[in-house]
Amino acid sequence: MREPATDARVIGATVKIEICKKVEKAFRRSPADSMSTIYARALEESVRDVVLTATDYKEIAAEIEANKQARIAKRKMGR
Repeated sequence: MREPATDARVIGATVKIEICKKVEKAFRRSPADSMSTIYARALEESVRDVVLTATDYKEIAAEIEANKQARIAKRKMGR
């Protein structure tokens, strides 16, 4: 079974169909691109020039650590 990446967050949002169509048209590079790839590409490009602070990186590290601990707990429950 494939485990989710500890440095990733699953997001969900309700977005107007017109906006989705524009994103998919603008960021699809190949017919084989998945929706996840297309939307990740759009998000990455939109924040290219954003600079994170030391506090932001501490928060990221804390979330990754929490995800790792949740993974460990889930593995123990599966035994």
